[in-house]
Formats: sequence, C-alpha cells, structure tokens
Amino acid sequence: MEPPILFAELDMQGAVLFPTPGYALIAGTAAFLAGAVPERIDEIRARFARYARAAGHRWPALLNVASSLPPRHIDWSRNNDVPPGTATAQPLEWLSAFVAGRCTGAGFARGWLRARGLAQANGETALDQVFWLLEDYSIDPTFREREDLSEDELSQAVRAVEAWRA
Repeated sequence: MEPPILFAELDMQGAVLFPTPGYALIAGTAAFLAGAVPERIDEIRARFARYARAAGHRWPALLNVASSLPPRHIDWSRNNDVPPGTATAQPLEWLSAFVAGRCTGAGFARGWLRARGLAQANGETALDQVFWLLEDYSIDPTFREREDLSEDELSQAVRAVEAWRA
C-alpha cells in the first residue's frame, strides 16, 4: 500500500490518515482520542515536533507539518505569565484568595479542584503541586485523619508554592 491511506472506524467516531510516509494524522471524538492517544494534545504535538526534527532528513515535509501544528496552550512557569481569562488563571485566583485569607481551606480546595478540572479540560495545566497538597487535606473535618494537613499547614504549603512560582 502506498500513501495516502485512510483508516476509519465503522461508526465514524475516529480516523487515522497516513498522507505521506513518515507520519499519520488522527482525528475523532473525545472518546476515540482518549483511547487512541492517552496523552494531552499538546504533549503529542511536542513529541511530534521532536520526531520531525530527528526524522526531517529522511522526510523533509515533516518539519512543515510539525510547524503547522504548534501547541495550543503553554505551560507557564510563573504565575504572572498566565494571561487573565485563561482556564489556568482561575486556579491561581483561588490560590491568591486562600493565601490572602479570603476563603477557608475547604472553600479553597473545592474551588481550586473545580477550576483545575476546567483548566485540564481546556488542555492547560494548573499547579500539580497544589493537587498533591490537597490529596493530603480533608475538606470535610469529620473525615480528617491524624496525618492529614491542617488548614494552617495547607496554607503554609500553598504559600510556599505561590512564592516559588512568583
């Protein structure tokens, strides 16, 4: 078989196109893509760009294809780099509110986790360090265990994360 070659699911939920030798394009519903490509879209695009640079000598068209598929979102290294209005800005707003004492630990945890989910659904990242802190914090005090972070300990740890990313 010679490219172009197209493979499609019978129910048309997804397809894989091999337009020329050296790469394939994949498209489909969210469920199809989640099963076929478990990484985030931007991770795939970054990996494809590295592959294109490595294999570009054999298939020069790869570099043009990779440059036409840049990452959609950026993983910002500093809080001030995050543009207002992005999904990532929302978890940062919760972070600032908690550090400033404008919400409780439980309110912060609920709001931050909800905002993080929106950021992830939009392909953005939102402070995995805070997620792991919240794994050690019980939102409901009736379920708090001895080794869980207290609200003060959570506040101190979140302040450290915010200071590190400032």
